[in-house]
Amino acid sequence: MISFARNFSRHELAWIHFYPAGNGHAKKGYVLHHKDETLKKNNPKRYNQWNIEDLVMIPKAEHLSLHHKGKKMSLESRQKLSKSKKGKPAWNKGIPSLPQTIEAVRKARNKRVTCLTDGRTFESAVEAANFYGIHAQLISMVCRGVRPTTDNKVFQFA
Repeated sequence: MISFARNFSRHELAWIHFYPAGNGHAKKGYVLHHKDETLKKNNPKRYNQWNIEDLVMIPKAEHLSLHHKGKKMSLESRQKLSKSKKGKPAWNKGIPSLPQTIEAVRKARNKRVTCLTDGRTFESAVEAANFYGIHAQLISMVCRGVRPTTDNKVFQFA
């Protein structure tokens, strides 16, 4: 007798049988999708007699968008979802940055800047901004060629 670590749907068992190359398991982030959803609505009997050709492996995000496109959540569902997420960090927050990312950001922030108008050189756009009383972002924009000047001064990265 074969035992599985979890219960499989009949679709998954068929996929494992016909596509054993990858152990039949979906790649991480992929799910099995039944291609003919209209068949499910119009002919439930035929839908239950599906063929392996009716199944396709697609990314999970695409699968969700296929089944939820144009649907609105009820107020009650939105409130339950909001309550379940209270006190938890957002999906894109709280992830520690890699040391090489931190170093790259630090280097980008500390590019030396030269004022071509008076010849002074500064360790960063922030230092130049403090000296001239200009926003650092404007100095950076001049250095990158987005603006020709700022406060009648021309800057470039040294």
